[in-house]
Amino acid sequence: MWPGTILQEHGGGRIRIGEGCTLYTATRMVATGGPIDVGAGCASGEEGGFTLKTESPDQSIHIGNGARLLGGGSLTLDNRLGDGALILGPIRVQNCIVGSGGTYRDPEPDLRGGVLKGGGVARGLDVPTGMVIQAFGLFSEALLRQQSWFHTTTET
Repeated sequence: MWPGTILQEHGGGRIRIGEGCTLYTATRMVATGGPIDVGAGCASGEEGGFTLKTESPDQSIHIGNGARLLGGGSLTLDNRLGDGALILGPIRVQNCIVGSGGTYRDPEPDLRGGVLKGGGVARGLDVPTGMVIQAFGLFSEALLRQQSWFHTTTET
């Protein structure tokens, strides 16, 4: 944990952080009633901090192994991010599911965890494995694209 990281548990909420996670400065986790579970090897808060917040016992945030949360965004309400999922940018993520897959280092882009990138509001979305939504505003209005559209496949 870097200096300036805040972890708060209230009203029966709990925070669990897996082994090998990096919580950069300005990462803030507030579990009020509902749990926040962060898998092993995750990174949160690089490039501008990140906030994770549950506000009642019926909300939970689950972050899979190797996920990355960068660029000043937030996860609030009820969210499920799978292994290798990425949130890149100042995005307010609410009630979303982002699919599991390999990490951003996986040589096959379409097998990586799902990605939200850009800035704005992502609400009630399901981003499958290997897919990306890039938006600057409402993510619900943006295209769902394969990651190979953004990244070429590594050839051996």
